[in-house]
Amino acid sequence: MEQDDLKIMNIHLNYLKDYQLDHHSRMLYEFLPALVEGELPNLPAYLTSRTKSTFQTKEITKGDINDDENGGIVSGKLWEQENLFKRLYRNSATEVEVKVHYIDIPQVYCLGQPVCEEFFSALGET
Repeated sequence: MEQDDLKIMNIHLNYLKDYQLDHHSRMLYEFLPALVEGELPNLPAYLTSRTKSTFQTKEITKGDINDDENGGIVSGKLWEQENLFKRLYRNSATEVEVKVHYIDIPQVYCLGQPVCEEFFSALGET
């Protein structure tokens, strides 16, 4: 990306960080490696802001996490709260305090995806 493009993206990130879950993330994730390489000042706050919760996930405060799950589930399957409980928790007498959040940055957390490798490579080099 050119310097002018990075400057404009930095301004936009400041505004985009306040938008709700799944508002723009599918359009932006491919550019994240270039934004990391550009060392944009607003990028850390933007990335932090993409950890989102919903009314449903805020209701989940205790549980026994299912060790068989890898911790990542496609969000489309989570809209039904019953699916969430079945996938993440097991029936147990022991419960701990938990917080459930979505990472609203598609593909970046999917190991093996090209954008994931580019993103973490860019992070490692900056």
